[in-house]
Amino acid sequence: MVRATFLVAEPRPQEGISARKLVLETALFNVITAYDGPGALGMLEKFPNVDAVIIHSGLGESAYKKLLQAAQSGKKRLIFLISPNATARDERADFHLSSHDPKELLDIVVDRFQLPEDA
Repeated sequence: MVRATFLVAEPRPQEGISARKLVLETALFNVITAYDGPGALGMLEKFPNVDAVIIHSGLGESAYKKLLQAAQSGKKRLIFLISPNATARDERADFHLSSHDPKELLDIVVDRFQLPEDA
């Protein structure tokens, strides 16, 4: 079985590691990370078959809106918009989640994508 692959686009965490990336990798999903808008757009271009794009509003409104638009084109994929207390809203996102609750993100992707067999 092919593992689902996610693009996580968020500012570089001050703590040195992203809780979202960590919980997804611990569940044995593939994770590609970008720390700014242009980097995320480049990764989406290099890896157009990602199954979901997880965008943090901390990239800045202009950057995350460009990424939302790019994520909608091509392959059908889930789009998550992450922000403090789930305050950022955009109709192009399938889910609006709090940046303070990585388990909520994990619960949704586990529900939508099969866990890898060796999980």
